[in-house]
Amino acid sequence: MRTSFKLVLILSFLSIAISTATAVAADEIQDLRYENEVLESELALAQKAQVYFIFNLKDKKIYLKARGANRRELPIDQIKGWNLPLSAKPHPLLKKSSLFKPRREEIDPKQKETAATDKFEIDALELDDMPSRYNLILDGGLVVTLRPKPAGILSYLESGASSLGLYLSRPLFTLWGLLTKKPYSSLYISMDKIDAQSLYWSFSEGSQSIIYNP
Repeated sequence: MRTSFKLVLILSFLSIAISTATAVAADEIQDLRYENEVLESELALAQKAQVYFIFNLKDKKIYLKARGANRRELPIDQIKGWNLPLSAKPHPLLKKSSLFKPRREEIDPKQKETAATDKFEIDALELDDMPSRYNLILDGGLVVTLRPKPAGILSYLESGASSLGLYLSRPLFTLWGLLTKKPYSSLYISMDKIDAQSLYWSFSEGSQSIIYNP
């Protein structure tokens, strides 16, 4: 009787070990497939003479790259994802959305000529003119929300209100996406204000990006 009990116990342990090993092997295979997909996607982008972006959610960094080489590295302070796609395919930027868009000063070509001693200056858009609070609308229904990391009581309150708004709106947008058969996913990123402005400046419509989320 005791021998049978020991045999059953051994078989049970063996069964658990085999199941665990199988699950681990399956996860490793899935990870390898994902890493291979990321490499293939970036290789395709690196072969083009265009700037592209890698949102590395694991290392909490955004890489601006060209021809496979890093041109700039932007640290991320905080990340909050919702229904993020598992695919590593590139996502082109459809548009940028901000409350206050940078605007160039219009010049009237009919304005009268001034004296030769007068100076005529054209104000170009500088980094300081770029917004630090905005949304990036990517292909595939992915919305990336950029906010500067809090640096004071008011900014902490604003950040909390923004996070609450995201928590309340995400399920509604997801439900609407299911009803209209349009995918929806959201990525909230908090980072240094200057880095957020730099990303807005360099991330033009049509630019490709990869969301690396292992």
